[in-house]
Amino acid sequence: MSEIILEDITKQDQSRSSNTIKQNKKIVNRNDQYPMILDQKTLDLQLMKKTDAFVIKFNGNSKNTSDETLKIIAKQINSFKKLRKLDIQCQLCTHLTDEGLRYLSEGLRTLTDLQSINISFKNNIKITDKGIKYLSKGLKGLSSLQSINLILPFTEKITDESLKNIGQSLKRLSSLQSINISFSFCLNVGDIGLKYFGDNIKRLTSLKSINLKPNVIIADEGLKSISNALKKLYTLQSLDIDFSCCTEITDDGLKNLGEGLKKSSSLQYVALNFSDCEKITDRGLYNLTKGLKRLNYLQSIDLNFANCDNITNTGLKDFSEGLSFLSSSQSLNSEISPLQFINLSFVECQKISDQGLKNLGQNLQKINTLKAINFIFVFCFIRDEGLKYLGESLKNLSSLQSIHLNFKDNLNITKKGLKSFIESLESLTLSKVVVLASTEQSIVG
Repeated sequence: MSEIILEDITKQDQSRSSNTIKQNKKIVNRNDQYPMILDQKTLDLQLMKKTDAFVIKFNGNSKNTSDETLKIIAKQINSFKKLRKLDIQCQLCTHLTDEGLRYLSEGLRTLTDLQSINISFKNNIKITDKGIKYLSKGLKGLSSLQSINLILPFTEKITDESLKNIGQSLKRLSSLQSINISFSFCLNVGDIGLKYFGDNIKRLTSLKSINLKPNVIIADEGLKSISNALKKLYTLQSLDIDFSCCTEITDDGLKNLGEGLKKSSSLQYVALNFSDCEKITDRGLYNLTKGLKRLNYLQSIDLNFANCDNITNTGLKDFSEGLSFLSSSQSLNSEISPLQFINLSFVECQKISDQGLKNLGQNLQKINTLKAINFIFVFCFIRDEGLKYLGESLKNLSSLQSIHLNFKDNLNITKKGLKSFIESLESLTLSKVVVLASTEQSIVG
Protein backbone atom coordinates (compact mmCIF):
# COMPACT_ATOMS: atom_id res chain seq x y z
CA MET A 1 0.00 0.00 0.00
CA SER A 2 1.52 3.32 -1.07
CA GLU A 3 1.97 5.88 1.68
CA ILE A 4 2.85 9.55 1.99
CA ILE A 5 4.43 10.91 5.15
CA LEU A 6 4.51 14.67 5.66
CA GLU A 7 6.33 16.65 8.32
CA ASP A 8 6.57 20.35 9.02
CA ILE A 9 10.06 21.49 9.92
CA THR A 10 11.46 24.73 11.27
CA LYS A 11 13.56 27.10 9.18
CA GLN A 12 16.72 25.87 10.91
CA ASP A 13 16.06 22.40 9.46
CA GLN A 14 15.53 23.47 5.85
CA SER A 15 19.05 22.50 4.87
CA ARG A 16 18.36 19.03 6.27
CA SER A 17 15.18 18.72 4.23
CA SER A 18 16.92 18.66 0.86
CA ASN A 19 19.13 15.80 1.99
CA THR A 20 16.14 13.96 3.39
CA ILE A 21 14.27 14.32 0.12
CA LYS A 22 17.22 12.81 -1.77
CA GLN A 23 17.33 9.92 0.67
CA ASN A 24 13.59 9.42 0.41
CA LYS A 25 13.83 8.94 -3.35
CA LYS A 26 15.71 5.76 -2.60
CA ILE A 27 12.99 4.73 -0.12
CA VAL A 28 10.35 5.22 -2.80
CA ASN A 29 12.06 2.74 -5.10
CA ARG A 30 12.70 0.20 -2.36
CA ASN A 31 9.62 0.18 -0.15
CA ASP A 32 6.90 1.77 -2.27
CA GLN A 33 6.54 4.59 0.24
CA TYR A 34 6.51 8.31 -0.47
CA PRO A 35 7.85 10.28 2.52
CA MET A 36 8.51 13.99 2.11
CA ILE A 37 9.86 16.59 4.53
CA LEU A 38 8.17 19.91 3.82
CA ASP A 39 8.82 23.34 5.25
CA GLN A 40 6.20 26.05 5.55
CA LYS A 41 7.11 27.79 2.29
CA THR A 42 7.07 24.72 0.10
CA LEU A 43 4.19 22.77 1.66
CA ASP A 44 2.52 21.50 -1.49
CA LEU A 45 1.53 17.89 -2.08
CA GLN A 46 1.73 18.39 -5.85
CA LEU A 47 5.52 18.19 -5.50
CA MET A 48 5.21 14.48 -5.01
CA LYS A 49 3.20 13.70 -8.13
CA LYS A 50 1.90 10.59 -6.40
CA THR A 51 -1.85 10.90 -6.57
CA ASP A 52 -2.28 7.12 -6.32
CA ALA A 53 -1.39 7.14 -2.61
CA PHE A 54 -3.65 5.14 -0.29
CA VAL A 55 -2.35 6.67 2.95
CA ILE A 56 -1.39 10.22 3.93
CA LYS A 57 0.22 10.91 7.29
CA PHE A 58 0.89 14.44 8.45
CA ASN A 59 3.04 15.08 11.52
CA GLY A 60 2.68 18.69 12.59
CA ASN A 61 5.36 20.77 14.25
CA SER A 62 4.57 22.95 17.26
CA LYS A 63 6.67 25.85 15.97
CA ASN A 64 5.60 25.76 12.37
CA THR A 65 2.18 24.30 11.70
CA SER A 66 -0.60 26.85 11.30
CA ASP A 67 -4.07 27.18 9.83
CA GLU A 68 -2.42 27.84 6.48
CA THR A 69 -0.75 24.41 6.67
CA LEU A 70 -4.08 22.64 6.97
CA LYS A 71 -5.52 24.85 4.24
CA ILE A 72 -2.88 23.69 1.75
CA ILE A 73 -3.24 20.03 2.75
CA ALA A 74 -7.03 20.22 2.51
CA LYS A 75 -6.81 21.78 -0.94
CA GLN A 76 -4.45 19.17 -2.29
CA ILE A 77 -5.96 15.94 -0.92
CA ASN A 78 -8.71 16.27 -3.50
CA SER A 79 -6.19 14.88 -5.99
CA PHE A 80 -5.89 11.59 -4.12
CA LYS A 81 -8.87 9.70 -5.46
CA LYS A 82 -7.75 6.36 -3.98
CA LEU A 83 -7.11 7.71 -0.50
CA ARG A 84 -8.17 5.19 2.13
CA LYS A 85 -6.47 6.46 5.30
CA LEU A 86 -5.75 9.96 6.60
CA ASP A 87 -3.64 10.55 9.70
CA ILE A 88 -3.34 14.14 10.99
CA GLN A 89 -1.13 14.52 14.09
CA CYS A 90 -1.15 18.08 15.46
CA GLN A 91 -0.82 17.33 19.16
CA LEU A 92 1.58 20.18 19.86
CA CYS A 93 0.58 22.59 17.11
CA THR A 94 -0.38 25.44 19.42
CA HIS A 95 -0.92 27.95 16.60
CA LEU A 96 -3.88 26.13 15.09
CA THR A 97 -7.32 27.72 15.47
CA ASP A 98 -10.89 26.97 14.43
CA GLU A 99 -10.07 28.28 10.95
CA GLY A 100 -7.62 25.45 10.39
CA LEU A 101 -10.37 22.91 11.13
CA ARG A 102 -12.68 24.73 8.75
CA TYR A 103 -10.13 24.28 5.96
CA LEU A 104 -9.62 20.63 6.85
CA SER A 105 -13.37 20.04 6.88
CA GLU A 106 -13.69 21.40 3.34
CA GLY A 107 -11.04 18.95 2.16
CA LEU A 108 -12.66 15.98 3.89
CA ARG A 109 -15.96 16.41 2.12
CA THR A 110 -14.60 15.04 -1.15
CA LEU A 111 -13.01 11.88 0.33
CA THR A 112 -15.96 9.58 -0.20
CA ASP A 113 -13.72 6.47 -0.34
CA LEU A 114 -11.85 7.21 2.89
CA GLN A 115 -12.02 4.25 5.27
CA SER A 116 -9.93 5.37 8.25
CA ILE A 117 -9.23 8.74 9.84
CA ASN A 118 -6.96 9.52 12.78
CA ILE A 119 -6.87 13.11 14.06
CA SER A 120 -5.21 14.47 17.19
CA PHE A 121 -5.40 18.07 18.41
CA LYS A 122 -4.40 17.17 21.95
CA ASN A 123 -2.80 20.44 23.12
CA ASN A 124 -4.42 22.96 20.79
CA ILE A 125 -5.85 25.35 23.35
CA LYS A 126 -7.11 27.81 20.72
CA ILE A 127 -9.61 25.34 19.25
CA THR A 128 -13.21 25.71 20.45
CA ASP A 129 -16.63 24.15 19.87
CA LYS A 130 -16.79 26.13 16.64
CA GLY A 131 -13.77 24.31 15.24
CA ILE A 132 -15.12 20.88 16.22
CA LYS A 133 -18.41 21.80 14.53
CA TYR A 134 -16.51 22.54 11.33
CA LEU A 135 -14.72 19.20 11.60
CA SER A 136 -17.99 17.37 12.23
CA LYS A 137 -19.46 18.78 9.02
CA GLY A 138 -16.53 17.32 7.12
CA LEU A 139 -17.01 13.92 8.70
CA LYS A 140 -20.63 13.70 7.58
CA GLY A 141 -19.71 13.05 3.96
CA LEU A 142 -17.28 10.19 4.60
CA SER A 143 -19.76 7.54 3.52
CA SER A 144 -17.16 4.73 3.34
CA LEU A 145 -15.57 5.46 6.74
CA GLN A 146 -15.02 2.36 8.89
CA SER A 147 -12.73 3.67 11.64
CA ILE A 148 -12.33 7.00 13.44
CA ASN A 149 -9.72 7.89 16.06
CA LEU A 150 -10.16 11.39 17.46
CA ILE A 151 -8.32 13.12 20.32
CA LEU A 152 -10.02 16.37 21.24
CA PRO A 153 -8.07 19.40 22.48
CA PHE A 154 -7.27 19.53 26.21
CA THR A 155 -9.13 22.78 26.82
CA GLU A 156 -12.17 24.10 28.64
CA LYS A 157 -13.28 25.69 25.35
CA ILE A 158 -14.59 22.28 24.25
CA THR A 159 -18.02 21.56 25.75
CA ASP A 160 -20.93 19.12 25.48
CA GLU A 161 -21.84 20.81 22.20
CA SER A 162 -18.77 19.32 20.52
CA LEU A 163 -19.69 15.76 21.48
CA LYS A 164 -23.20 16.43 20.24
CA ASN A 165 -21.94 17.57 16.84
CA ILE A 166 -19.54 14.65 16.52
CA GLY A 167 -22.30 12.19 17.38
CA GLN A 168 -24.70 13.73 14.87
CA SER A 169 -22.10 13.32 12.15
CA LEU A 170 -21.18 9.75 13.01
CA LYS A 171 -24.77 8.51 13.08
CA ARG A 172 -24.91 9.06 9.31
CA LEU A 173 -21.96 6.75 8.63
CA SER A 174 -23.57 3.35 8.16
CA SER A 175 -20.23 1.62 7.42
CA LEU A 176 -18.58 2.75 10.66
CA GLN A 177 -17.16 -0.17 12.66
CA SER A 178 -14.74 1.40 15.13
CA ILE A 179 -14.92 4.56 17.29
CA ASN A 180 -12.01 5.73 19.42
CA ILE A 181 -12.52 9.15 21.01
CA SER A 182 -10.64 10.81 23.86
CA PHE A 183 -11.90 13.89 25.68
CA SER A 184 -10.22 13.14 29.00
CA PHE A 185 -9.14 16.72 29.67
CA CYS A 186 -12.12 18.54 28.18
CA LEU A 187 -13.44 19.58 31.57
CA ASN A 188 -16.66 21.04 30.21
CA VAL A 189 -17.74 17.83 28.51
CA GLY A 190 -19.91 15.89 30.97
CA ASP A 191 -22.90 13.62 31.25
CA ILE A 192 -24.99 15.75 28.87
CA GLY A 193 -22.39 15.43 26.13
CA LEU A 194 -22.18 11.70 26.68
CA LYS A 195 -25.96 11.46 26.40
CA TYR A 196 -25.92 13.28 23.05
CA PHE A 197 -23.15 10.98 21.86
CA GLY A 198 -24.82 7.78 23.04
CA ASP A 199 -28.19 8.70 21.53
CA ASN A 200 -26.52 9.09 18.15
CA ILE A 201 -24.11 6.14 17.98
CA LYS A 202 -26.78 3.61 18.98
CA ARG A 203 -28.05 3.93 15.40
CA LEU A 204 -24.83 2.48 13.97
CA THR A 205 -25.81 -1.05 13.06
CA SER A 206 -22.31 -2.08 11.88
CA LEU A 207 -20.40 -0.82 14.93
CA LYS A 208 -17.99 -3.42 16.37
CA SER A 209 -15.64 -1.46 18.64
CA ILE A 210 -15.96 1.48 21.06
CA ASN A 211 -13.00 3.01 22.91
CA LEU A 212 -13.75 6.09 25.02
CA LYS A 213 -11.65 8.19 27.39
CA PRO A 214 -14.08 10.58 29.14
CA ASN A 215 -13.03 13.22 31.66
CA VAL A 216 -13.30 13.16 35.42
CA ILE A 217 -16.68 14.92 35.73
CA ILE A 218 -18.60 11.98 34.25
CA ALA A 219 -21.07 10.55 36.79
CA ASP A 220 -23.89 7.98 36.96
CA GLU A 221 -26.00 9.70 34.29
CA GLY A 222 -23.13 9.33 31.83
CA LEU A 223 -22.99 5.58 32.47
CA LYS A 224 -26.74 5.39 32.00
CA SER A 225 -26.38 7.00 28.56
CA ILE A 226 -23.71 4.48 27.57
CA SER A 227 -25.93 1.69 28.86
CA ASN A 228 -28.83 2.87 26.71
CA ALA A 229 -26.59 2.84 23.66
CA LEU A 230 -25.28 -0.66 24.43
CA LYS A 231 -28.82 -2.01 24.48
CA LYS A 232 -29.10 -1.16 20.76
CA LEU A 233 -25.60 -2.09 19.58
CA TYR A 234 -26.19 -5.74 18.76
CA THR A 235 -23.02 -6.08 16.62
CA LEU A 236 -20.59 -4.63 19.20
CA GLN A 237 -17.63 -6.93 19.92
CA SER A 238 -15.21 -4.70 21.86
CA LEU A 239 -15.85 -2.15 24.62
CA ASP A 240 -13.01 -0.20 26.26
CA ILE A 241 -13.86 2.78 28.49
CA ASP A 242 -11.58 4.58 30.92
CA PHE A 243 -13.55 6.08 33.83
CA SER A 244 -10.49 6.54 36.03
CA CYS A 245 -10.78 9.39 38.57
CA CYS A 246 -14.50 9.87 37.87
CA THR A 247 -15.13 10.29 41.58
CA GLU A 248 -18.88 10.93 41.24
CA ILE A 249 -19.57 7.46 39.82
CA THR A 250 -21.43 5.31 42.35
CA ASP A 251 -22.91 1.82 42.57
CA ASP A 252 -26.01 3.08 40.75
CA GLY A 253 -23.88 3.93 37.72
CA LEU A 254 -22.45 0.41 37.60
CA LYS A 255 -25.94 -1.01 37.95
CA ASN A 256 -27.03 0.96 34.88
CA LEU A 257 -23.97 -0.13 32.94
CA GLY A 258 -24.62 -3.76 33.88
CA GLU A 259 -28.14 -3.50 32.48
CA GLY A 260 -26.74 -2.33 29.15
CA LEU A 261 -24.12 -5.07 29.04
CA LYS A 262 -26.83 -7.73 29.36
CA LYS A 263 -28.26 -6.64 26.02
CA SER A 264 -24.94 -6.27 24.19
CA SER A 265 -24.70 -10.00 23.67
CA SER A 266 -22.02 -9.99 20.94
CA LEU A 267 -19.27 -8.53 23.15
CA GLN A 268 -16.05 -10.53 23.11
CA TYR A 269 -13.73 -8.06 24.85
CA VAL A 270 -14.57 -5.75 27.77
CA ALA A 271 -12.12 -3.35 29.45
CA LEU A 272 -13.41 -0.97 32.12
CA ASN A 273 -11.21 1.26 34.25
CA PHE A 274 -12.81 2.53 37.47
CA SER A 275 -9.57 3.29 39.32
CA ASP A 276 -9.96 6.04 41.95
CA CYS A 277 -13.77 5.91 41.72
CA GLU A 278 -13.93 5.91 45.49
CA LYS A 279 -17.71 5.66 45.86
CA ILE A 280 -17.92 2.22 44.27
CA THR A 281 -18.56 -0.64 46.69
CA ASP A 282 -19.21 -4.38 46.56
CA ARG A 283 -22.79 -3.67 45.51
CA GLY A 284 -21.60 -1.87 42.39
CA LEU A 285 -19.26 -4.71 41.43
CA TYR A 286 -22.07 -7.20 42.00
CA ASN A 287 -24.47 -5.31 39.71
CA LEU A 288 -21.83 -4.90 37.02
CA THR A 289 -21.16 -8.64 37.19
CA LYS A 290 -24.85 -9.36 36.64
CA GLY A 291 -24.38 -7.89 33.17
CA LEU A 292 -20.97 -9.42 32.46
CA LYS A 293 -22.08 -12.98 33.21
CA ARG A 294 -24.68 -12.76 30.42
CA LEU A 295 -22.05 -12.12 27.72
CA ASN A 296 -21.88 -15.60 26.24
CA TYR A 297 -19.29 -14.60 23.62
CA LEU A 298 -16.91 -12.95 26.10
CA GLN A 299 -13.30 -14.08 25.63
CA SER A 300 -11.35 -11.41 27.51
CA ILE A 301 -12.11 -9.16 30.47
CA ASP A 302 -10.00 -6.36 31.94
CA LEU A 303 -11.24 -4.58 35.08
CA ASN A 304 -9.42 -1.94 37.13
CA PHE A 305 -10.73 -0.98 40.57
CA ALA A 306 -7.48 0.40 41.97
CA ASN A 307 -8.01 2.61 45.04
CA CYS A 308 -11.67 1.63 45.31
CA ASP A 309 -11.17 0.79 48.97
CA ASN A 310 -14.84 -0.03 49.61
CA ILE A 311 -14.48 -3.24 47.60
CA THR A 312 -13.93 -6.23 49.86
CA ASN A 313 -13.66 -10.02 49.76
CA THR A 314 -17.41 -10.16 49.22
CA GLY A 315 -17.20 -8.18 45.98
CA LEU A 316 -14.40 -10.40 44.70
CA LYS A 317 -16.47 -13.49 45.54
CA ASP A 318 -19.56 -12.18 43.70
CA PHE A 319 -17.48 -11.23 40.68
CA SER A 320 -15.70 -14.58 40.41
CA GLU A 321 -18.97 -16.47 40.88
CA GLY A 322 -20.36 -14.48 37.95
CA LEU A 323 -17.45 -15.52 35.74
CA SER A 324 -17.91 -19.14 36.78
CA PHE A 325 -21.58 -18.91 35.80
CA LEU A 326 -20.58 -17.42 32.44
CA SER A 327 -18.13 -20.25 31.79
CA SER A 328 -20.82 -22.83 32.52
CA SER A 329 -23.17 -21.14 30.06
CA GLN A 330 -20.49 -21.01 27.38
CA SER A 331 -19.74 -24.73 27.76
CA LEU A 332 -23.24 -25.55 26.57
CA ASN A 333 -22.43 -24.26 23.07
CA SER A 334 -19.40 -25.78 21.37
CA GLU A 335 -19.43 -23.10 18.65
CA ILE A 336 -18.68 -20.30 21.16
CA SER A 337 -15.09 -19.21 21.84
CA PRO A 338 -14.98 -19.26 25.66
CA LEU A 339 -13.48 -16.96 28.29
CA GLN A 340 -9.67 -17.16 28.06
CA PHE A 341 -8.10 -13.99 29.48
CA ILE A 342 -8.70 -12.18 32.79
CA ASN A 343 -6.90 -8.99 33.91
CA LEU A 344 -7.82 -7.59 37.33
CA SER A 345 -6.41 -4.71 39.36
CA PHE A 346 -7.39 -4.07 42.97
CA VAL A 347 -4.43 -1.91 44.01
CA GLU A 348 -4.85 -0.51 47.54
CA CYS A 349 -8.16 -2.25 48.10
CA GLN A 350 -7.03 -2.96 51.64
CA LYS A 351 -10.19 -4.80 52.65
CA ILE A 352 -9.24 -7.63 50.31
CA SER A 353 -7.40 -10.37 52.19
CA ASP A 354 -6.50 -14.06 51.99
CA GLN A 355 -10.19 -14.97 52.03
CA GLY A 356 -10.70 -12.89 48.88
CA LEU A 357 -8.01 -14.83 47.03
CA LYS A 358 -9.49 -18.09 48.28
CA ASN A 359 -12.92 -17.09 46.94
CA LEU A 360 -11.39 -16.00 43.64
CA GLY A 361 -9.44 -19.21 43.20
CA GLN A 362 -12.35 -21.50 44.08
CA ASN A 363 -14.43 -20.00 41.29
CA LEU A 364 -11.68 -19.62 38.72
CA GLN A 365 -10.82 -23.32 38.93
CA LYS A 366 -14.19 -24.01 37.31
CA ILE A 367 -13.18 -22.00 34.21
CA ASN A 368 -11.05 -24.66 32.52
CA THR A 369 -10.70 -22.63 29.32
CA LEU A 370 -8.49 -19.93 30.88
CA LYS A 371 -5.19 -19.31 29.10
CA ALA A 372 -3.83 -16.23 30.88
CA ILE A 373 -4.45 -14.35 34.11
CA ASN A 374 -2.96 -11.05 35.28
CA PHE A 375 -3.87 -10.03 38.85
CA ILE A 376 -2.62 -6.93 40.69
CA PHE A 377 -3.19 -6.86 44.46
CA VAL A 378 -0.55 -4.33 45.49
CA PHE A 379 -1.11 -3.02 49.06
CA CYS A 380 -3.88 -5.54 49.77
CA PHE A 381 -3.76 -7.49 53.04
CA ILE A 382 -2.62 -10.79 51.54
CA ARG A 383 -0.23 -13.29 53.12
CA ASP A 384 1.31 -16.67 52.26
CA GLU A 385 -1.96 -18.38 53.10
CA GLY A 386 -3.87 -16.46 50.42
CA LEU A 387 -1.23 -17.28 47.84
CA LYS A 388 -1.46 -20.94 48.84
CA TYR A 389 -5.24 -20.95 48.33
CA LEU A 390 -4.85 -19.43 44.87
CA GLY A 391 -2.14 -21.90 43.83
CA GLU A 392 -4.20 -24.91 44.89
CA SER A 393 -7.02 -23.69 42.64
CA LEU A 394 -4.97 -22.66 39.61
CA LYS A 395 -3.24 -26.04 39.41
CA ASN A 396 -6.54 -27.50 38.16
CA LEU A 397 -6.57 -25.26 35.05
CA SER A 398 -4.95 -27.44 32.40
CA SER A 399 -5.31 -24.81 29.64
CA LEU A 400 -3.49 -22.11 31.62
CA GLN A 401 -0.36 -20.84 29.83
CA SER A 402 0.53 -17.57 31.54
CA ILE A 403 0.30 -16.30 35.13
CA HIS A 404 1.24 -12.78 36.22
CA LEU A 405 0.63 -11.88 39.87
CA ASN A 406 1.67 -8.59 41.43
CA PHE A 407 1.79 -8.30 45.22
CA LYS A 408 4.68 -5.85 45.09
CA ASP A 409 5.62 -4.12 48.37
CA ASN A 410 3.62 -6.71 50.29
CA LEU A 411 5.88 -7.70 53.17
CA ASN A 412 3.40 -10.34 54.37
CA ILE A 413 4.33 -12.69 51.53
CA THR A 414 7.58 -14.56 52.20
CA LYS A 415 10.04 -16.51 50.10
CA LYS A 416 8.57 -19.68 51.56
CA GLY A 417 5.10 -18.67 50.39
CA LEU A 418 6.35 -17.88 46.90
CA LYS A 419 8.20 -21.18 46.64
CA SER A 420 5.13 -23.10 47.79
CA PHE A 421 2.99 -21.33 45.19
CA ILE A 422 5.35 -22.17 42.34
CA GLU A 423 5.57 -25.79 43.43
CA SER A 424 1.79 -26.10 43.37
CA LEU A 425 1.84 -25.29 39.65
CA GLU A 426 4.29 -28.01 38.62
CA SER A 427 1.59 -30.08 36.94
CA LEU A 428 0.82 -27.27 34.49
CA THR A 429 2.61 -26.62 31.19
CA LEU A 430 3.15 -22.88 31.61
CA SER A 431 5.04 -20.66 29.17
CA LYS A 432 5.31 -17.78 31.64
CA VAL A 433 5.00 -17.29 35.40
CA VAL A 434 5.69 -13.96 37.08
CA VAL A 435 5.02 -13.40 40.78
CA LEU A 436 6.05 -10.13 42.36
CA ALA A 437 6.05 -9.57 46.12
CA SER A 438 8.45 -7.34 48.05
CA THR A 439 11.48 -6.00 46.19
CA GLU A 440 13.67 -8.78 47.53
CA GLN A 441 11.15 -11.56 46.96
CA SER A 442 10.11 -12.08 43.38
CA ILE A 443 10.04 -15.12 41.15
CA VAL A 444 10.07 -15.09 37.39
CA GLY A 445 9.81 -18.43 35.65
